[in-house]
Amino acid sequence: MHHHSHNPKSDILGMISSGLCLIHCLAGPVLVLMGYTFIEPDGWHLWDILFLSISAWAVYSVTKGHSQRWIKTGLYISVATLSVAIFFSHDNAFFTVISWLSAASLVLFHYFNLRHIRSCKIV
Repeated sequence: MHHHSHNPKSDILGMISSGLCLIHCLAGPVLVLMGYTFIEPDGWHLWDILFLSISAWAVYSVTKGHSQRWIKTGLYISVATLSVAIFFSHDNAFFTVISWLSAASLVLFHYFNLRHIRSCKIV
């Protein structure tokens, strides 16, 4: 059975991207509450797609390797949930909260994966 080697940079990129996504998602409502209305143009939504694309690529990259099944499942559920939540968050506040939780869970699952890989002896 062939195993791909794990590149920790993909987990680190995933954590950074998901963390920035979380900050981006939290900043929007805060800025609106503060009276800044410039964040509603379509350009703001392009950031959603950018972070989502990077996160999806990072999940795909790290799950090709030696991830445990529960970590792979968590990563894919998190990125899928984030995808759905991002597309519906502009219409419903419930999905905004779900997007925050999904982005945070991506950071955690990438962290778990990085710790798991570092604790294993990959031959």
